[in-house]
Amino acid sequence: MDTQTAFRQPEKAHDAGGEPARSPAETAGPGRRKHGTAVKLAGAVLLAAAAIAAYLAWSHYAALYPSTNDAYVGAHVVHVAPEVTGTVETVGAGSFSPVKKGDLLVRIDPASFSNAVDAAQANLAQARQKVQMLQSAVNEAKAQLAVKKAVLADAQSAWDRIGPLVADGTVPKAQGDTQKAALREAKAGANAAASALETARAQLGVSGEKNPLILAAKAQLEAAELNLAHTKIAAPADGIVGKISARPGTLAASGVEMLQLIETGDWWVDANFKESNLSRIKPGQKASVSVDMVPGVTFSGTVISVSPASGASFSLFPPENATGNWVKVTQRFPVRIRLDPSPDLAALRVGGSATATVDTAGG
Repeated sequence: MDTQTAFRQPEKAHDAGGEPARSPAETAGPGRRKHGTAVKLAGAVLLAAAAIAAYLAWSHYAALYPSTNDAYVGAHVVHVAPEVTGTVETVGAGSFSPVKKGDLLVRIDPASFSNAVDAAQANLAQARQKVQMLQSAVNEAKAQLAVKKAVLADAQSAWDRIGPLVADGTVPKAQGDTQKAALREAKAGANAAASALETARAQLGVSGEKNPLILAAKAQLEAAELNLAHTKIAAPADGIVGKISARPGTLAASGVEMLQLIETGDWWVDANFKESNLSRIKPGQKASVSVDMVPGVTFSGTVISVSPASGASFSLFPPENATGNWVKVTQRFPVRIRLDPSPDLAALRVGGSATATVDTAGG
């Protein structure tokens, strides 16, 4: 057998009439081919209908339950700064540590402030003594006026008796002149005593504890006591301390922030919804929130407010869309959702990413 014979291709089988045999597909009639095409077309129609139905269902659900993952956890952050200037004596809490309301955070050396309280107390005592002395001067002036008025009354009475006698010559004129001079002197003494009383009253002012000298001294004492109290900086609420920069021995300046306190009593999520979602979102509606840092937990909450302006409007440089190349961009508006109390809130941290969904079907 030669090489050409060894590699010769087998010839197609022939039927009894000598014609080549055909495959089953070739022997299938036109009806079978049309049936296959109809099945494929029906399947495509069903798939398209299912896709449209799924899209409509999703659109309806999205309209009733708008959702966004542009949301972030928030809480009250208290920026703690001393109200007096002094040297830090004690730091009662460390960075990122939990504290209770009233716990000591920082204490400033109170020595100089205690001295100021002592000085203010001494000043108040001196003010009271001075007011007492002025009150005594008023009382003495009153007594002197009473004496002078009595002398005047006697002089007036004597002149009323002697005057007519001098006029008809019964009493010598010299005696009448003497009595008249005594009357003038008594009147002058009474006037001087009245002036002295007015001066004493003016120097005293209001009597008792309402006297301005005492009130000023009390105010100074209260200010000194308040400054002394401000040397102790306590936690204003339950929370977690942020990064604290104060150390014993450092100078604390009044009004300069030393630490932040994140309150843990009230948590919320600021969810930035598209403006197309806002038509159905109203305060009071329920919401569900999932937070990335707490996987597997869904928090419940309530919408408490919707921002009156877009987030971009609160930026340092709001957008100015007056140019010719303006492109419309869908704006987002912050919606605040207060989270309901839950033990899982202890795991939250301010600024954490979240996903919020609002149930608008019930509202």
